Amino acid sequence: KRDLCGPESVGVRSPTRGGLLFPGDQFGPENTTEGFLKQVFGLEDFEANCLKSINDKAATEMMGFKVMGDAHYAMGAFYRLVPDSWLAKVLLGTRGDIEKSIDHFRQAVQLHPIRGDYMKGLGIALVCKGIKQEDQEAKTEGMGWLAKSLETPIWTVDPEREVEHVRRLMANPEDTCNYSRDQY
Repeated sequence: KRDLCGPESVGVRSPTRGGLLFPGDQFGPENTTEGFLKQVFGLEDFEANCLKSINDKAATEMMGFKVMGDAHYAMGAFYRLVPDSWLAKVLLGTRGDIEKSIDHFRQAVQLHPIRGDYMKGLGIALVCKGIKQEDQEAKTEGMGWLAKSLETPIWTVDPEREVEHVRRLMANPEDTCNYSRDQY
């Protein structure tokens, strides 16, 4: 998937709404492994492209990928990881929002209820909310989604690593707000 979706292939992809998601595919890994500041000025474009993919109901699948679920998953992670502050909005053109994160993850799970990776994302966002807002109900629900993700196929390049991460996050819930699979 990375060969199809990396920055070097942006020029050959279809300009359809569904295709707008794929230029952002490498954005997350580049952002977390190469440093936030190298990618900071692409955040607003990434957000806009994913939201365009979501809003175009006709673009549900591209090259075998379920665009809608993946776009919601990407936005769930995006809104959890981008700082939620007025300064982020001024400097980056966007800001994080844990409620939007949870909403997008819920939509991804609803679209594809057999994807453990989507459940993992929802669980992480809910536990993060529970910790940040001292909301025990959200934290408990999130831990339930994390546990359920262990019983469901995780559709990533390295599912064993994802399972290890879920177990570590369940043991260390305070890690959820800053969790990035590329640096955990």
